[in-house]
Amino acid sequence: MKNIIKYMCLSLSFGMLLTSCEDNDYTGASALEYNSSAITVTSSEASYTINEADIDEDDPTTYTVTLSASIPEATVVDAFVTFSQTDGTADGNDYSVGKIKIPAGSTTGSTTVEVNYTGEIEGSESFTLMASTNGNFTMASDFSVTINIEDKVNDKLEFSTTWAGSTTINIAGASGVEIDFCAIDIDVLLLDSTGSLAAYLGATGSCTEEGSISDVPDGTYYVALDVYENDLAAYGLTDPVPVTINYNQEHFMSGTIINTEINMSSPTGLTVAAIVTKSGYDYTVVPF
Repeated sequence: MKNIIKYMCLSLSFGMLLTSCEDNDYTGASALEYNSSAITVTSSEASYTINEADIDEDDPTTYTVTLSASIPEATVVDAFVTFSQTDGTADGNDYSVGKIKIPAGSTTGSTTVEVNYTGEIEGSESFTLMASTNGNFTMASDFSVTINIEDKVNDKLEFSTTWAGSTTINIAGASGVEIDFCAIDIDVLLLDSTGSLAAYLGATGSCTEEGSISDVPDGTYYVALDVYENDLAAYGLTDPVPVTINYNQEHFMSGTIINTEINMSSPTGLTVAAIVTKSGYDYTVVPF
């Protein structure tokens, strides 16, 4: 009789265990039952063309392509779409692209492709991006976008010209008087091969003058220092006033020329300091 009662209790306990398992409502996050959801990726165009010259090199966001993604209904987990380059001659230096996140509880998300200004000689390029996803999501259909980049080579030659400095002289019974060379007003001009003014490289009255040239015809040019006004000439001294010309073509070349032909008594007039030769986007700059 005791054995019968014992087995009845075991059977009852086992049955209760089964019942408990069958009634589990799976409320734990790890046991949520997900359904596969298809993501649709779109852009306004299948192909884009951008001229690198239209991009502001100081603001990489000036040319972007928006990529959007959507799912039919919200889910309890985040959905992600990533992009990989499948074709083209461009590389990671030419563009950047983020991934799309569709947050849990939402049905849409987006990201942008940013095309970078490089200024390098690369020729026209292109790249194709393919979308993909993983986890509990699928692609509703294949998606790709192609972006063509028309090359723009930097042909801007920048100049920064300064004659900042000083000398110490004895005047009117006073010794050690410091004279500032910036009291001389020098303009910086670009002359063409005939001696005519082609551009100003600085004519503001500042002691450091700045300017640049680009989109000028191929040929030979001259950088001229124009003594516009010289308040130091009254001292009757001939101490040299060195003029430093720094030039730079980003990604290509840079250099410095120091001209010492101007002195404290130089009269108003022109002094040619450098020769500039332009051929396409190539420049050469040499002392005159």
